[in-house]
Amino acid sequence: MSLGKNKLDPSLTSVLIVEDSSHYSLVLERLLSRGLGYNEIHVLSTTEEAYTTIKENPDRYAILFVDFNFPTGDNGAQLLAKLRDDGLLEGKIALVITSDPSLENARAATASGAMGLVAKPFDAHQLKVQLEKAKRAFFADSQDYF
Repeated sequence: MSLGKNKLDPSLTSVLIVEDSSHYSLVLERLLSRGLGYNEIHVLSTTEEAYTTIKENPDRYAILFVDFNFPTGDNGAQLLAKLRDDGLLEGKIALVITSDPSLENARAATASGAMGLVAKPFDAHQLKVQLEKAKRAFFADSQDYF
């Protein structure tokens, strides 16, 4: 599901979390479901699984939360860049999650196609702010102006 007519309804928006830490993925999943009303949330622990899942069903997820660093040496920015280059990031909001929200990581995230950075540990208010900011940017970019 891309962000179409149901763009503002979290209960109809499918979210994918790509995070190797089961603790952080559980915290994020709870904040999204209990705090923000998202009902369809899936969690994967590797960038390879995420790429394959999105490639097999590119319209399923409208929002992606991708960890920046993985123990395998790859990172979320690389995943997002590959998705973008393959046309699989179009119509999606992607946010990078990291325990190191440095300017360098923020630049790498946005250069890869992310619409923002979410710092760990997660804070419900900041998560909501980042999601709303990303949605506004996404919809502003998708509108035709004369």
